[in-house]
Amino acid sequence: MPDATCYSSAVIDRYERLRQSFRPERIGVPTQVLMIAESRPDSGKFFYRAETNFSNLFHRTREAFRLAYGRAVKDGVNFLQQYQRSGFFLVDLCSQPVNRGMSDEERLEAHRMGEQKLRRQLKKLPPNAHVVMVMKAIEHHVRRAGSNRPDLVFHPALPFPNWPKQRADYECGLAAFLRANVSFVPSGD
Repeated sequence: MPDATCYSSAVIDRYERLRQSFRPERIGVPTQVLMIAESRPDSGKFFYRAETNFSNLFHRTREAFRLAYGRAVKDGVNFLQQYQRSGFFLVDLCSQPVNRGMSDEERLEAHRMGEQKLRRQLKKLPPNAHVVMVMKAIEHHVRRAGSNRPDLVFHPALPFPNWPKQRADYECGLAAFLRANVSFVPSGD
């Protein structure tokens, strides 16, 4: 498996500091929906990183919110603030990118290694919080990490929105989840 030192701790810390700045609890809101993706991409784009024009997952998630809530959904950092105020938080199963340069076995091992950290994150969630997985290949690992939290609501994994059909399935699936389960906070004004 590629050594985690190929991604310096300073780089990982920079991404984690940025991610943590959007944790709902930082503004006094409990995390009600924990979205879990596989890992940040190795391209440098990142769900929470405005200066890289965000990631594919950011854009598809914002579109799902627009399908559910219409024009009240903002763009860019303003959307991230809405996401945060609505009790949403996105974490990754793996702390380093796994989308390039790993064999299937190495990627699976990275998934297994991510379970312990994820277990600690799930432990912090309030009862009845929703867990939404973004990528069917990580569903088994997420459910295993959450096996000691029967009070959480685990939803079937959504496909990662890489290709047109997956994008449509992701956006429609997430929008349906939003309409059925979430109170959206459109503005902080």
